[in-house]
Amino acid sequence: DLGYDSGPLDDYVLTNNINSLTSLDISSENISDLTGIEDFVALTFLQCNDNNLASMNFSNNIVLETLYCYGNNSTSLEISNNTSLKLLACHTNNLTSIDISGNTALESLSSFANNLTSIDASNNPLLYSLNCINNELTSLNFKNGNNTIITSFRTTGNSNLNCIEVDDAAYSATNWTDIDAQTSFSEDCHYGETYVPDDNFEQALIDLGYDSGPLDDYVLTNNINSLTSLD
Repeated sequence: DLGYDSGPLDDYVLTNNINSLTSLDISSENISDLTGIEDFVALTFLQCNDNNLASMNFSNNIVLETLYCYGNNSTSLEISNNTSLKLLACHTNNLTSIDISGNTALESLSSFANNLTSIDASNNPLLYSLNCINNELTSLNFKNGNNTIITSFRTTGNSNLNCIEVDDAAYSATNWTDIDAQTSFSEDCHYGETYVPDDNFEQALIDLGYDSGPLDDYVLTNNINSLTSLD
Protein backbone atom coordinates (compact mmCIF):
# COMPACT_ATOMS: atom_id res chain seq x y z
CA ASP A 1 0.00 0.00 0.00
CA LEU A 2 2.92 2.35 0.69
CA GLY A 3 4.59 1.48 -2.62
CA TYR A 4 7.66 -0.31 -1.21
CA ASP A 5 6.56 -3.72 -2.54
CA SER A 6 4.33 -5.14 -5.26
CA GLY A 7 1.79 -7.97 -5.14
CA PRO A 8 0.93 -10.74 -4.88
CA LEU A 9 1.74 -11.54 -1.24
CA ASP A 10 4.82 -13.82 -1.23
CA ASP A 11 6.46 -13.11 2.17
CA TYR A 12 9.34 -11.13 0.63
CA VAL A 13 10.21 -7.47 -0.05
CA LEU A 14 13.20 -6.18 -2.03
CA THR A 15 15.72 -5.07 0.59
CA ASN A 16 16.87 -2.18 -1.60
CA ASN A 17 13.33 -0.80 -1.45
CA ILE A 18 13.36 -0.43 2.33
CA ASN A 19 16.91 -0.29 3.72
CA SER A 20 17.29 3.47 3.11
CA LEU A 21 13.89 4.52 4.50
CA THR A 22 14.13 6.95 7.41
CA SER A 23 10.43 7.08 8.30
CA LEU A 24 7.73 4.40 8.37
CA ASP A 25 4.10 4.47 9.55
CA ILE A 26 2.45 1.04 9.68
CA SER A 27 0.03 1.79 12.52
CA SER A 28 -3.44 0.20 12.72
CA GLU A 29 -2.77 -2.41 10.01
CA ASN A 30 -3.62 -5.57 12.01
CA ILE A 31 0.03 -6.68 11.89
CA SER A 32 0.96 -9.54 14.22
CA ASP A 33 4.57 -10.23 13.17
CA LEU A 34 7.28 -7.62 12.55
CA THR A 35 9.79 -10.04 11.05
CA GLY A 36 11.63 -8.04 8.40
CA ILE A 37 11.83 -4.81 10.41
CA GLU A 38 15.49 -5.67 11.11
CA ASP A 39 16.42 -4.69 7.52
CA PHE A 40 14.88 -1.21 7.83
CA VAL A 41 18.30 -0.15 9.11
CA ALA A 42 18.02 3.58 8.30
CA LEU A 43 14.79 4.25 10.22
CA THR A 44 14.86 7.22 12.56
CA PHE A 45 11.04 7.33 12.92
CA LEU A 46 8.79 4.29 13.32
CA GLN A 47 5.09 4.22 14.06
CA CYS A 48 3.77 0.67 14.53
CA ASN A 49 1.15 1.34 17.18
CA ASP A 50 -2.30 -0.24 17.42
CA ASN A 51 -1.46 -3.58 15.86
CA ASN A 52 -1.38 -7.10 17.38
CA LEU A 53 2.32 -7.52 18.11
CA ALA A 54 2.92 -10.04 20.91
CA SER A 55 6.59 -9.06 21.07
CA MET A 56 8.70 -6.27 19.60
CA ASN A 57 12.42 -6.31 18.81
CA PHE A 58 14.14 -3.24 17.38
CA SER A 59 17.72 -4.22 18.20
CA ASN A 60 18.83 -3.84 14.57
CA ASN A 61 17.26 -0.40 14.09
CA ILE A 62 20.13 1.34 15.84
CA VAL A 63 19.57 4.87 14.45
CA LEU A 64 15.93 4.96 15.58
CA GLU A 65 15.09 8.21 17.38
CA THR A 66 11.29 8.11 17.64
CA LEU A 67 9.28 4.96 18.35
CA TYR A 68 5.51 4.76 18.71
CA CYS A 69 4.68 1.13 19.57
CA TYR A 70 1.74 1.57 21.95
CA GLY A 71 -1.50 -0.39 21.85
CA ASN A 72 -0.12 -3.77 20.79
CA ASN A 73 -0.71 -5.99 23.86
CA SER A 74 3.00 -6.84 23.68
CA THR A 75 4.66 -8.63 26.56
CA SER A 76 8.26 -7.84 25.53
CA LEU A 77 10.13 -4.89 24.06
CA GLU A 78 13.80 -5.06 23.01
CA ILE A 79 15.40 -1.61 22.66
CA SER A 80 18.75 -2.11 24.39
CA ASN A 81 20.76 -1.32 21.22
CA ASN A 82 18.80 1.84 20.40
CA THR A 83 21.25 4.36 21.81
CA SER A 84 19.87 7.20 19.64
CA LEU A 85 16.28 6.77 20.87
CA LYS A 86 14.80 10.06 22.10
CA LEU A 87 11.05 9.40 22.27
CA LEU A 88 9.49 6.10 23.32
CA ALA A 89 5.71 5.65 23.49
CA CYS A 90 5.07 2.07 24.60
CA HIS A 91 1.94 2.60 26.69
CA THR A 92 -1.13 0.34 26.71
CA ASN A 93 0.75 -2.91 26.23
CA ASN A 94 1.28 -5.85 28.62
CA LEU A 95 4.93 -5.17 29.44
CA THR A 96 6.14 -6.44 32.81
CA SER A 97 9.67 -5.09 32.41
CA ILE A 98 11.54 -2.51 30.38
CA ASP A 99 15.28 -1.89 30.07
CA ILE A 100 16.13 1.71 29.16
CA SER A 101 19.66 1.66 30.60
CA GLY A 102 21.20 1.77 27.12
CA ASN A 103 18.93 4.54 25.87
CA THR A 104 21.10 7.37 27.16
CA ALA A 105 19.62 9.90 24.68
CA LEU A 106 16.04 9.23 25.85
CA GLU A 107 14.06 12.43 26.46
CA SER A 108 10.44 11.26 26.71
CA LEU A 109 9.00 7.98 28.01
CA SER A 110 5.30 7.14 27.91
CA SER A 111 4.79 3.73 29.50
CA PHE A 112 1.42 4.06 31.22
CA ALA A 113 -1.12 1.23 31.36
CA ASN A 114 1.31 -1.67 31.37
CA ASN A 115 2.23 -4.19 34.08
CA LEU A 116 5.66 -2.77 34.88
CA THR A 117 7.00 -3.51 38.35
CA SER A 118 10.13 -1.36 38.14
CA ILE A 119 11.69 1.40 36.06
CA ASP A 120 15.35 2.38 36.35
CA ALA A 121 16.01 5.75 34.72
CA SER A 122 19.28 6.38 36.55
CA ASN A 123 21.17 6.21 33.25
CA ASN A 124 18.88 8.63 31.39
CA PRO A 125 20.06 12.17 32.24
CA LEU A 126 18.19 13.77 29.30
CA LEU A 127 14.78 12.41 30.29
CA TYR A 128 12.44 15.36 30.85
CA SER A 129 9.03 13.70 30.48
CA LEU A 130 7.80 10.53 32.21
CA ASN A 131 4.30 9.08 32.27
CA CYS A 132 4.11 5.70 33.99
CA ILE A 133 0.64 5.87 35.55
CA ASN A 134 -1.42 2.72 36.05
CA ASN A 135 1.29 0.10 36.31
CA GLU A 136 2.38 -2.27 39.11
CA LEU A 137 5.48 -0.34 40.14
CA THR A 138 7.24 -1.12 43.39
CA SER A 139 10.45 0.74 42.48
CA LEU A 140 11.26 3.79 40.38
CA ASN A 141 14.85 5.02 40.27
CA PHE A 142 15.01 8.51 38.81
CA LYS A 143 18.33 9.48 40.37
CA ASN A 144 20.12 10.47 37.16
CA GLY A 145 21.89 13.67 38.20
CA ASN A 146 19.69 15.94 36.07
CA ASN A 147 16.24 15.98 37.69
CA THR A 148 15.78 19.73 37.29
CA ILE A 149 15.04 19.41 33.56
CA ILE A 150 11.81 17.49 34.22
CA THR A 151 8.72 19.18 32.76
CA SER A 152 6.24 16.31 33.20
CA PHE A 153 6.34 13.58 35.87
CA ARG A 154 3.29 11.34 36.36
CA THR A 155 3.25 8.17 38.50
CA THR A 156 -0.30 7.87 39.87
CA GLY A 157 -2.08 4.52 39.80
CA ASN A 158 0.85 2.60 41.32
CA SER A 159 -0.51 1.60 44.71
CA ASN A 160 2.62 -0.33 45.74
CA LEU A 161 5.09 2.43 44.90
CA ASN A 162 6.10 3.85 48.27
CA CYS A 163 9.44 5.44 47.43
CA ILE A 164 10.88 7.11 44.33
CA GLU A 165 14.65 7.53 44.30
CA VAL A 166 15.70 11.00 43.11
CA ASP A 167 18.55 13.52 43.15
CA ASP A 168 16.96 15.84 45.72
CA ALA A 169 13.91 14.68 47.69
CA ALA A 170 12.87 18.19 48.74
CA TYR A 171 13.03 19.50 45.17
CA SER A 172 10.99 16.59 43.80
CA ALA A 173 8.37 16.84 46.55
CA THR A 174 7.89 20.52 45.71
CA ASN A 175 7.83 20.22 41.94
CA TRP A 176 6.47 16.75 41.16
CA THR A 177 2.98 16.44 42.62
CA ASP A 178 1.28 13.98 40.25
CA ILE A 179 2.01 11.00 42.51
CA ASP A 180 -0.06 8.69 44.73
CA ALA A 181 -0.73 9.62 48.35
CA GLN A 182 1.48 6.83 49.74
CA THR A 183 4.43 7.71 47.51
CA SER A 184 7.35 9.80 48.74
CA PHE A 185 10.78 10.80 47.44
CA SER A 186 14.20 9.88 48.82
CA GLU A 187 17.84 10.05 47.79
CA ASP A 188 18.09 6.38 48.81
CA CYS A 189 15.06 4.08 48.64
CA HIS A 190 17.11 0.99 49.57
CA TYR A 191 15.84 -0.95 46.59
CA GLY A 192 16.91 -4.58 46.81
CA GLU A 193 17.47 -4.28 50.55
CA THR A 194 15.59 -5.60 53.57
CA TYR A 195 14.93 -3.33 56.54
CA VAL A 196 16.47 -4.79 59.73
CA PRO A 197 16.19 -2.09 62.44
CA ASP A 198 17.30 -4.24 65.38
CA ASP A 199 21.08 -3.78 65.77
CA ASN A 200 21.56 -7.17 67.43
CA PHE A 201 19.70 -8.91 64.59
CA GLU A 202 21.75 -7.13 61.96
CA GLN A 203 24.98 -7.80 63.86
CA ALA A 204 24.10 -11.49 63.99
CA LEU A 205 23.64 -11.47 60.22
CA ILE A 206 27.01 -9.72 59.86
CA ASP A 207 28.64 -12.35 62.08
CA LEU A 208 27.13 -15.08 59.91
CA GLY A 209 28.43 -13.41 56.73
CA TYR A 210 25.07 -12.37 55.30
CA ASP A 211 25.73 -8.65 55.77
CA SER A 212 28.71 -6.34 56.16
CA GLY A 213 29.26 -3.47 58.58
CA PRO A 214 28.76 -0.87 59.71
CA LEU A 215 25.28 -1.23 61.16
CA ASP A 216 22.90 0.67 58.89
CA ASP A 217 19.54 -1.11 59.36
CA TYR A 218 19.64 -2.74 55.90
CA VAL A 219 20.71 -6.08 54.47
CA LEU A 220 20.89 -7.06 50.80
CA THR A 221 17.75 -9.08 50.13
CA ASN A 222 19.58 -11.36 47.71
CA ASN A 223 21.89 -12.38 50.56
CA ILE A 224 19.05 -13.76 52.66
CA ASN A 225 15.98 -14.60 50.55
CA SER A 226 17.23 -18.06 49.57
CA LEU A 227 18.34 -19.15 53.06
CA THR A 228 16.70 -22.35 54.25
CA SER A 229 18.13 -22.32 57.77
CA LEU A 230 18.99 -19.53 60.18
CA ASP A 231 20.30 -19.58 63.74
